[in-house]
Amino acid sequence: MAKDKIIYSKITGKRMPPYTVSFSKEPNIDRMAQAIIDLYYQTREYKKDLDEKER
Repeated sequence: MAKDKIIYSKITGKRMPPYTVSFSKEPNIDRMAQAIIDLYYQTREYKKDLDEKER
């Protein structure tokens, strides 16, 4: 078993716990799709507001 590298904080100089990955490496497609849809509707509303101001 390999030893974990001891990490010290650059700011406080105190020893920090070893780094552990707490999330999966594959992207969450559902959240990405929802973000793209939300962004689409936000820009659509923004463009509609700009068109109304120009009139």
